[in-house]
Amino acid sequence: MNIDVNITKEDFLTYSRFACSRIVSPKSSNSKNTGVNLIIWICIAFGFLFLLNYYDIKLSQLHWPSAIFATIPFLIFTYLFMRNMKRIELGSIPRDDGLVVGKRVLEFSNDGIKDTCELGHFFYKWKAVQEIVSHNGSIYLFLDTLLAQIIPKSSFKNESEHNEILEYINTIHNKAINRVQ
Repeated sequence: MNIDVNITKEDFLTYSRFACSRIVSPKSSNSKNTGVNLIIWICIAFGFLFLLNYYDIKLSQLHWPSAIFATIPFLIFTYLFMRNMKRIELGSIPRDDGLVVGKRVLEFSNDGIKDTCELGHFFYKWKAVQEIVSHNGSIYLFLDTLLAQIIPKSSFKNESEHNEILEYINTIHNKAINRVQ
């Protein structure tokens, strides 16, 4: 099966955000983590209330100009951090004439995935594919933690074609992995 793919910079940014969010977020998010976090924040809030009560500090006695002045460096730091993160994100976008962005043909066979673009041919055996993920209409074939073959949403005519191709890729991947073992 062959799939014509045209990866745009927007497709890459969507993939990049998704791949980074997978690293940052825990693999199994459950309500236990949420409950523990809630209890910790309640304890911190009660701790501050205890300190305010212990030292007999009323909110009307708090020197608000000092409190506001003390928060300004944190706000500046947060702004600069967010600005630099945006610069890093925009700086990591591949070139139009590079290996990631642009037109390519992905050929799926029993042996693996052949990726053909104007700069060359690449072949990945199925055992190199660690995970197959569908996200927002795109399919990502993860070859490593951050490296993936991107099949953007625009490569599919409709959702049924997307599901059909995803099922085909999963089937051929599972057959190849079981054959290797």
